[in-house]
Amino acid sequence: MHYFPDFGSEFLPHRRPVVVWTPPGYERNSHRYPVFYLQDGQNLFDPATAFGGNPWRCDETAERVIHEGSARPMILVGVGNSPDRLQEYGPRREGPETNLAKPYGQFLTEELKPFVDDNFRILPGPENTAVGGSSMGGLIALQLCRWYPDVFGLCGAISPSLWWDHQAFLKAMKWRTRWIERTRVWLDMGGREGSTPAAREGNLLRARKLAIVFAKLGKRVGDDFQYLEVPDGEHNERDWGARFDQVLRFLFRPGWVV
Repeated sequence: MHYFPDFGSEFLPHRRPVVVWTPPGYERNSHRYPVFYLQDGQNLFDPATAFGGNPWRCDETAERVIHEGSARPMILVGVGNSPDRLQEYGPRREGPETNLAKPYGQFLTEELKPFVDDNFRILPGPENTAVGGSSMGGLIALQLCRWYPDVFGLCGAISPSLWWDHQAFLKAMKWRTRWIERTRVWLDMGGREGSTPAAREGNLLRARKLAIVFAKLGKRVGDDFQYLEVPDGEHNERDWGARFDQVLRFLFRPGWVV
């Protein structure tokens, strides 16, 4: 683990913690690795900082799938959220002046990624650069792939908040689709995500709709696109962490080439 507890930005008002996990053998070789940028970084590794004390245990999961040989060794970057989490993760078509989603994208692509590139042995190119997250973090991961297809070519959208801003992301899929041609996407949703039966059904329907759009755009299921429904899956860190191994195996499949 490499800790940067007070990472600042010229684009955003709040500093945040950043944690970089390097794979087994990193210190003993000269290899270069793909990178996975994950939102809500406080929830990924440490029970002391994770919401409800339930971290995803990303480091343990990544080490396991790497040792199994079911995923390429990768670098994980946990990007901490801030008090402006909703403004940073929730782009609006016609939002207030305080909307920070685009500045957050600038922070990732113009400040954090260059820092990681300079200080760690990374493989360059969008085919080796993933972005992901859960809930609102999953939504901004999709948006970042749309805004920056030359930077992020791999996306892990875990339980994305597709309801946000009157389903603006889904509606935009009717015309802003060129980014999909070059992006490999993991998408999932739990069957028990929502406080009411109607909310749970709505979340599933929106995720299914996005999956159908991807398929219609020529994304091959199981190859460059994967959709998973988890019947008993709930909207919490425990359940997201439980399927993180599947996300890694898909996005960092050994031998996969763009």
